[in-house]
Amino acid sequence: MAQKRYKKLKGRLFFLAVIGIIAGGIWYYLDSNRESPLKFLTAPATKGNMRSVILATGKVQAVSMVSVGTQISGTLKSLYADFNSVVKKGDLIAVIDSATQEADLAQADASLRAVEADVAEARANVKLAEQKVRRSRELYGRDLIARSELDVDETSLLTARARLTSAEARVAAQEASVERARLQLGYTRIYSPVDGVVVTRNVDVGQTMAASFNTPTIVEIAEDLSRMQVEVNIDEADIGSVRDGQRVEFNVDAFPDRGFEGTVSQIRLSPASENNVISYTAIVSFINERVDGQNLIPGMTANVTLIVEEKSGVVMVPNAALRFRPLAGRGGLPMQPERTEGKSPTVYRLDGETPAAIEVERGITDGINTEIISGLDTGTEIIIGIDMPHD
Repeated sequence: MAQKRYKKLKGRLFFLAVIGIIAGGIWYYLDSNRESPLKFLTAPATKGNMRSVILATGKVQAVSMVSVGTQISGTLKSLYADFNSVVKKGDLIAVIDSATQEADLAQADASLRAVEADVAEARANVKLAEQKVRRSRELYGRDLIARSELDVDETSLLTARARLTSAEARVAAQEASVERARLQLGYTRIYSPVDGVVVTRNVDVGQTMAASFNTPTIVEIAEDLSRMQVEVNIDEADIGSVRDGQRVEFNVDAFPDRGFEGTVSQIRLSPASENNVISYTAIVSFINERVDGQNLIPGMTANVTLIVEEKSGVVMVPNAALRFRPLAGRGGLPMQPERTEGKSPTVYRLDGETPAAIEVERGITDGINTEIISGLDTGTEIIIGIDMPHD
């Protein structure tokens, strides 16, 4: 009897133990899946200086670049300018072999002398014809010759005068040919049209240049490297904020410790399209000051910052504060609907452990922070995100 009672008690204890184990497992499962309280990341509204900018890239170029070429074909005989040569207007840059042009001028001179001789002969014939007409008129007046003989002499005079006129016209034409040959000979000596610095040399002595279809370029001269410009590519979304006289800051990789300043001097209306992206060119003018014997040279890539607007002593918050929206389903927080058009921008502060919305009026942004014109005081802690717990 005692043994039977013992077995019954043992069974009950086993059943209770199983129930305890199951209850403990359920409690552990529920406790491990219980939501942790949300931890919000905050940042204070601060006061400082802010500016709205447009970031772009461009190329440093000379304001005026002059290509010096040749109008005639021939072999380059001498070259008196090289890369970085400083030249003045009228300086001799190059000489082309002039043997062909000298021969053409000599031939034109000879042809001119020949037609001048024709003129002299035609004048002599006119003089002779005039004498014949005078004698014939005198004889005709005495009834010593027939009228037909006088008519023949007068016609001969007209013919002689016409030949003289033709010969004189040929002289004028040949004089023009001589002048053209003289000009062609002059083109064999090439002079600088401006003061400047040679930045490109495209030919070498002994090279044959053919000017049949285009003008071969011998050198390119930058007219004034003390005043230069940056040709900046502006995205079409930003071109509306660019204006003449706008202040610009830029730097180049060659001088990482130096900053340069300029102003927008021109906005070119012609668009450029690359991979379906439209851009416009803005010209930024600047003074190319030499520092420690160095200055900017054409072709350098410039990292450009165009100043759209600058303000000082403004209240500002990180841009993340304006993007923050409370989450649904975490700690009983409701889902905040997205702001629609016409509504004021919203930031959030902590009211105890619950986010509270603050409507604000925002101003300019620098891409990191945004100006708050009204609705927020300096020092107010604003929610910028949620620190999600990791499993």
